[in-house]
Amino acid sequence: ALAADFITPVAPVELADNIENMSLVFRNAQGATVTGTAVGTAAVSVEIQLVLVSPEENVLSEPQTYVFDGAPVTSTDNRMRQVFSTTVAIRNRLP
Repeated sequence: ALAADFITPVAPVELADNIENMSLVFRNAQGATVTGTAVGTAAVSVEIQLVLVSPEENVLSEPQTYVFDGAPVTSTDNRMRQVFSTTVAIRNRLP
């Protein structure tokens, strides 16, 4: 039997509150985006973006527009959002 046969599915567990969205963008040594099966062989870094949202409603007087994953987004409520981004090198893939 395979090891996967012994894995019991577990319900997802929220690790951090108020994270509304997350994006992972893999890049090659030239900084170009890598997708699909090429990620395993060509990616040397990953850009991580998180959108955090305020737990309280009506923090702002109108919906907020922010940039996430390279595109403008307008919220549908009056909560405050902040995008945090960092790029991390994939250690074993550096030139």
